[in-house]
Amino acid sequence: MTAFESVVEEAAIAHFQELGYSYLPGVDLAEERGTISEVFLQERLRGAVERFNEGLPEAGLDEAARRILQPPTASVEENNQVFHRYLTKGIELEVLGKDGVRGEHAWAVDWADADANDWLVTNQLTVRGPQRLARPDLVVYLNGIPVAVFELKSSTSERTSLHQAWRDIQGYKKDIPALFDTNEICAISTSAWG
Repeated sequence: MTAFESVVEEAAIAHFQELGYSYLPGVDLAEERGTISEVFLQERLRGAVERFNEGLPEAGLDEAARRILQPPTASVEENNQVFHRYLTKGIELEVLGKDGVRGEHAWAVDWADADANDWLVTNQLTVRGPQRLARPDLVVYLNGIPVAVFELKSSTSERTSLHQAWRDIQGYKKDIPALFDTNEICAISTSAWG
């Protein structure tokens, strides 16, 4: 990372903090992740599912979290579409109650009160994929779910152009596909945030 890219990264983090996001460097998330291959912050996700689904039986809470944590296919694109439905329409569940099986919707996000959610930005998050390690510049978490990836480059160098940032994101999709199963936004930039 160049000095300029470091400045852009710090400016981006400061901007997210002004918006109310918490910030933790990627190395500080190791304990929450469990392994370097894990992209979710599982305790944060489980806490959100419990907060936003009062009255849902324990088995329903477990199933809602499991569906997010264990994508249904090997295709990142298909997993991403499924997750987007979970995010926007809720997670359809069948739960066993006193009167038999009933349909329920579980939520991983509080859309009525944005402040009730756990917003986190991290930088230089090292993730081990099937073939190699990768380290995106910024990752945004919503309730323990990685929902945005940012790659920031210096506009003063041909080696680190906007096109290179785009190529890096494409490489991350191949190298660490688990990060993109729940991704809602990919962003690239070659200028400081102001």
